[in-house]
Amino acid sequence: MRPLLVGVTGGSASGKTSVCEIVFKELGIKECTLISIDNFYKECTPEEMKNIGKYNFDHPDAFDWELMNETF
Repeated sequence: MRPLLVGVTGGSASGKTSVCEIVFKELGIKECTLISIDNFYKECTPEEMKNIGKYNFDHPDAFDWELMNETF
């Protein structure tokens, strides 16, 4: 049987992981892997670090999509 892949989207700290954990528990799913997109942030440049309060961590450019694709 092929594994079922489900994507859950939303901004950082929006509760995606918490919702998934509740769904898994309620459905009795025992084998599941959660992979957080937060593990694939690009490293900020020194200039971005100087203005970190203005950095948009939800923008698609904040993520290393190439690394994410290689990982999966």
